Amino acid sequence: MSAPPLRAVWASLSLLLALACSRGAATSAPPSDDAGATPLADAARNDGPYPAPHAALPQVTSHGRRRLTSPTLIPVFFPNDPLEGQVLDFLGKLAASSYWGATLGEYSIGVPTVAPVVHVPSSPPTSISGRDVETWLEASLGFGPSDAGADGASSIPTSPLPPYDASSYYLLFFPESTSITFPGLKSCASYGGYHAGTVLNGVAYAVLPRCAEHRGLFGIDALTESLSHEIVEGATDPDPDGAPALIGTDFGGSGWALATGATGSELGDMCTFVSGAVVPLAGTPYVVQRTWSNAAALLGHDPCVPAPLGPAFGAAPDLADTVHGVANAPVLGVAIPPGQSRTIALRVFSDAPTTSPITVEVDQGDGHLVGADPDSLAFALDARQGVNGDVLHLTITRNPRIFRTRYHSFQITSTLEGRATTWFAMVGE
Repeated sequence: MSAPPLRAVWASLSLLLALACSRGAATSAPPSDDAGATPLADAARNDGPYPAPHAALPQVTSHGRRRLTSPTLIPVFFPNDPLEGQVLDFLGKLAASSYWGATLGEYSIGVPTVAPVVHVPSSPPTSISGRDVETWLEASLGFGPSDAGADGASSIPTSPLPPYDASSYYLLFFPESTSITFPGLKSCASYGGYHAGTVLNGVAYAVLPRCAEHRGLFGIDALTESLSHEIVEGATDPDPDGAPALIGTDFGGSGWALATGATGSELGDMCTFVSGAVVPLAGTPYVVQRTWSNAAALLGHDPCVPAPLGPAFGAAPDLADTVHGVANAPVLGVAIPPGQSRTIALRVFSDAPTTSPITVEVDQGDGHLVGADPDSLAFALDARQGVNGDVLHLTITRNPRIFRTRYHSFQITSTLEGRATTWFAMVGE
């Protein structure tokens, strides 16, 4: 999660600016006029090229802003945190792991320094707002007086912290007994962590609540999954509230970001909802989240790294229309008036031969997609399996009933031998 919702307006504006400047870097697939194509679900017929032609995966946009090219990770704990030792062990192993290079090397982020742990010399609050966390951090760095904030939430007494410099990234670990609130959102119920930059001085920090369970993970796993996500995003986008760096997608792929609910998506957001998003950190007892690789996406490989073993695969839709999504942002999608239907091509691909056909399903997800109102769209496929180079045909029918939004997201899930990949797209007018 990139920033508190109070600053989501900036995320929307930054995405619109990126779209306005874009020249359609993602390459569209050939027009879907091959109605006579028949999918051949013959696993032996994998004769290339690999991957077969299909729409380009998104590229997360670089705005040329500040990054933490040599980050210093500064862990901050309250007294007697039972997971402190494991977290410090995780940070040390993360810095030395292949995961760091796989997720951040292409974005010119060097190996981090893990600073000595900082202990807050006071008991943790039972409740605190995001605003008060930021006020406390600035005050503790000597940038301003401590102030409880206007919302009445508890604040933390000022504590001495290592001096701030341009490489500093403060990791603030709160215990399970502390609830961190934003307007309408509550830690662990709505998010497992977020990162931001302070409004006054641009200090990069992450807030890590302690969740008994998050995204089906428990204990230290729930924490390191969120922590790895926020470290990658904080290093590549330390100022999400004022000067975005690696955030948002190009015009052709922006529907991907908008569909997943991550307006102005960052590298972690882009892979949050994919199948197999959480993987072991090699050689350790910990888990991490896979994050977006522009380089892998550009080559047609699995864009979420570290990539699983086996070929990358999927089914990509032909998108030739400009529709409008969140904040009226223009994206490539499928234009369908209410009550009407449209048939588009889905191009099955893999970046290497497969030993069995790829199974394809289309639906509106499990509730995390933007505009995914129940029953707003209906889907019909002419075939449910194919191999690299096959073309399936998807008929989408838009319900004539008026829904809360004029745009509707859907996802195309491809399955091969127990692994799944997802492609997101949008229907609009």
